[in-house]
Amino acid sequence: MAQAALNLFTNYVNAAFAAPVDFPSVKLRRAACRIDRTGERHHLRPWVQAGCSICLSLSETPMKSFETAPPLVVSDWINTPGTLSLSALRGRVVMLHAFQMLCPGCVAHGLPQASKVREMFAENDVAVIGLHTVFEHHEVMGANALKAFIHEYRLTFPIGIDKRGSGDIPLTMQAYALQGTPSLVLIDRLGRVRLNHFGRIEDMALGALIGQLSAESSMSHAATHGVSATAVPDAGCNDEACVGK
Repeated sequence: MAQAALNLFTNYVNAAFAAPVDFPSVKLRRAACRIDRTGERHHLRPWVQAGCSICLSLSETPMKSFETAPPLVVSDWINTPGTLSLSALRGRVVMLHAFQMLCPGCVAHGLPQASKVREMFAENDVAVIGLHTVFEHHEVMGANALKAFIHEYRLTFPIGIDKRGSGDIPLTMQAYALQGTPSLVLIDRLGRVRLNHFGRIEDMALGALIGQLSAESSMSHAATHGVSATAVPDAGCNDEACVGK
């Protein structure tokens, strides 16, 4: 079963590399807890539509569609010899995976998925960056604990530590209006945000979206399409995600 799923995933990616794939358009709605700049939480209830328990449209993100990605505000980098910047990665598709090492959904799904993307796509075409964006339990998720975690879980892609601001929400998390962890941001070759998603994304859907962005030239973009997601909590953590305070 797992091999069949992997084969389907590979076929989606190969097709997307050959030409942008026009997946069927689906009317999708967000379900999660969103943070605005005042720190107030807005709870949105799940919708059941088109076979999805909860779905998210690529255009329905906290940031404007195709807005230039804000710079990463990072206090330290791991698994890379120097500082990374999004401007230096222009011309590549960038997958930014925001996580916490004590987030169950990150450990069970998000980080293994990021590692698979790193393995399956050429590094000079698709850059995978981890962002340790801690908004809770700061005292037990420091830099030394993170380095041990990265070693134990054999994570090889670059990981930045999101710089803490004056409150609990770190600075890059604020800039991207991330709702919690895991969160996934896809940035196109022109440095524009094309997906800002909180919660889990299935491997085949993510692979198809990355393949579609990879197939785009740096002078144009194809239409974006919806992807399905699994349930995220109204507050705190469940097996899928942890909501930002």
